[in-house]
Amino acid sequence: RESGGIVVDSKEYNKELHCIVKALVYESVGEPFDGIEAVLSVTVNRKNATGESFCKVIRKPKQFSFRNDHPVEKDLSLKKFKGHPKYLKIQEIAHNALIGEFKITLPASATHFAGKNVKNSWIRRKKLIKIIGGHAFYN
Repeated sequence: RESGGIVVDSKEYNKELHCIVKALVYESVGEPFDGIEAVLSVTVNRKNATGESFCKVIRKPKQFSFRNDHPVEKDLSLKKFKGHPKYLKIQEIAHNALIGEFKITLPASATHFAGKNVKNSWIRRKKLIKIIGGHAFYN
């Protein structure tokens, strides 16, 4: 169940939290914290733009690089990251996104990111908003 876009069902909450945490860990755990927040901002912006769940947004093909080599059917473990200094903070901001309390750090138009040295064809059609750590963020 959702109330005003906020997940309130515990089973759905846990599923969504796991999707968000996994995406943030695999995409950005090695980035500065503002880079992790920017990746979450893009994810929230995509969710808001499509009206889909976080899991649907994250599981779309070719949207998150960690999924390019690991299909949705393969459950990637988070065990090796649980002792990482940023892991608890990632869980906290993922929780805040689910309850509607995460403060987006990029404009609502920021719906894409890539490694700052990546030169894909889609990047040419986008406007660079910001570079943080190893990622470039686009609208």
